Amino acid sequence: MKICLVHNYYQISGGEDSVYKNEKELLLRNGHEVVEFTRHNDEIKSYSGLQKAAMLYRTTHNRAIIKDFQNFLRLEAPDIIHCHNTFPLISPAVLSVGKACNIPLIQTLHNFRFFCPNGLFYRDGGVCEDCFKKKIPFAAVKNACYRDSKIQSLAVAGMLAFHQWQETWKKDIDRFIAISAFVRSKFLQAGYPAEKFVVKPNFVVSDPGKRGRNGDYYIYVGRLSKEKGIETLLKAWQRMPEDIKLKIIGDGPLSNMVESAVTKQQSGNLEYLGRVDGKIMMSGIKGARSLIFPSECYETFGLTVAEAYACGVPVIASRIGAVQELIEEGVTGEYFSPGNTEELYQQVLSNWENPEKFREMGINARKVYEEKYSAASNYRMLIKIYQDAIAAKEEVTA
Repeated sequence: MKICLVHNYYQISGGEDSVYKNEKELLLRNGHEVVEFTRHNDEIKSYSGLQKAAMLYRTTHNRAIIKDFQNFLRLEAPDIIHCHNTFPLISPAVLSVGKACNIPLIQTLHNFRFFCPNGLFYRDGGVCEDCFKKKIPFAAVKNACYRDSKIQSLAVAGMLAFHQWQETWKKDIDRFIAISAFVRSKFLQAGYPAEKFVVKPNFVVSDPGKRGRNGDYYIYVGRLSKEKGIETLLKAWQRMPEDIKLKIIGDGPLSNMVESAVTKQQSGNLEYLGRVDGKIMMSGIKGARSLIFPSECYETFGLTVAEAYACGVPVIASRIGAVQELIEEGVTGEYFSPGNTEELYQQVLSNWENPEKFREMGINARKVYEEKYSAASNYRMLIKIYQDAIAAKEEVTA
């Protein structure tokens, strides 16, 4: 099978970029021919002021990209197109090109960008659905939800309004891959047809192997930003006994706050490792008693949870969004209320004082990984989605 992957890389690589690379590697590993149509947001750094101004329109309908994609499809003639992210340089307008070429088109839903300009349903320290199911997301412009800029928010809001009006996503996409049932539920609430949706979780591309011992510290892995619950995590650790240590891996807008907290924490039970490669990250997770996932926004999945499970490490997480599908309370981890420092503090203490209980949770977590989040199980799901979409297209055109 010849597969065309479409993706717009972010300036700061995150979960979406990782999932895209993992799926590409998975397909290549299983003998498929993969061709890529990609752009990288680093291009924007070299833009002139005029080019940046033109992006206000091109985010909605990039004519140059459309022409490039038309030529690309004529040259490559793939069996299927799988889009991950088209924002902002590629633009959703490429979807109509695939439709016109009668090539089955798959869209993975990594975030809530179809409804919310910042893609998170998050504003001012909490969940926000002010723009959900609105024809024009005025609230996002008023509150400068995208990059704290009303002008840039207007551009994204205009893109959303236009393509909602044109029903681009509903008409041109043959199958949606929702990475959790929670994501699927939000799209169904917005009136998208249920028959076009398949739930396929993200996965861990390489099996790290389960750990051989109980960990002797806790770990956070991810973006250092307010919506990820970093402030709550740091506040909880201010009270922790000296022997309960936390390692933090990642970077982001609150990295300075983390560095400052490490400096001020006289007990020495905080360590900031910054951004590290995948091997070091997985090694860090393997050595942890539990992974802490303190997010305060609607998570669409939670790849680090799956990575912890692969290592046989349980998770202490906030009870919000799709994470509630990943953790079976008391079996593979524990929950606390989003933003609740006291509950997080108590859960960590309970975890620390009951090592045997959490060792069993780690064993259970590893079993869940093998059943749901391994590369082998995910490949079977992905190929079935492709085959079903191709068969449905052939049936329509027969």
